[in-house]
Amino acid sequence: MSARPATPATWMRQGASLSAALICIAAAITCDWTNGYAAESADRQLVLLPSRIELASPLMRQTLVAQWRVGDRYHGQATEGLSLQSSDESVVRIVNGQAVPQGNGRATVTARCGDVTATAEVLVQGMDQPAGWSFRNHVESVLSKQGCNGGACHGARAGQKGFRLSLFGYDPEADHNYLTRQAVGRRIVPSDPGRSLILTKPAGLLPHKGGVRLEVGSLEYQVLADWIASGAPGPREASRAARLTRGPAPDPGEGPGRPTAIVWPRLPVRTSSLKSARRGQ
Repeated sequence: MSARPATPATWMRQGASLSAALICIAAAITCDWTNGYAAESADRQLVLLPSRIELASPLMRQTLVAQWRVGDRYHGQATEGLSLQSSDESVVRIVNGQAVPQGNGRATVTARCGDVTATAEVLVQGMDQPAGWSFRNHVESVLSKQGCNGGACHGARAGQKGFRLSLFGYDPEADHNYLTRQAVGRRIVPSDPGRSLILTKPAGLLPHKGGVRLEVGSLEYQVLADWIASGAPGPREASRAARLTRGPAPDPGEGPGRPTAIVWPRLPVRTSSLKSARRGQ
């Protein structure tokens, strides 16, 4: 006896049963995940990173990041409703999420998100010492950030329009020579930094094939102008980064949102970092 062919009505009944089963399974999974997340949310703590900050120059800045943590795992950055406050604004102020030194001393920065708080200790020193931008750590950073030494611009092997830079700033000594010794010294004018070609061209004040790369008054513009005004010192006076420390260790995938990784440079002699000064602006 041959089996009866399935009818549309049979297909509909089987499809309805399968859909109901899938809905039950999905509901069970969602319930388990919700209960687990609710339990973790009740135990999560707010952590302010870095927890200890040392600012040893008027030019130094430190970006502050608040993270949610459950146990030893980090579950993403806390941003909604977050406020940062300094215990002593004569020592350190908070500007756009950055710790900005004001005077020598110690202070505490408090992060508040709802009813949860976290703190970081700040030590400020060296405010009475002279400070300036270095070629290796700051000028090269500006040239890299603005794309000036990229392969499509002056970092090309033949350069652009007679001006060449090392690719991504791998040779600071050569770059310093290109900027200060070539083009009859017109690329920098220490007596009047605003007339320097490395400012007028990328700022759009003179024709520039690469377009506008600098905004007058921006941090990057100020770094170049201050460096020129100080006599355009070479790269040998600056300390070099010895190693990078990555933290915190991110949660490999559980919990909401993407974990945040923060990289801090460790220098043999403390210097400021342009990237640190620029973040959050």
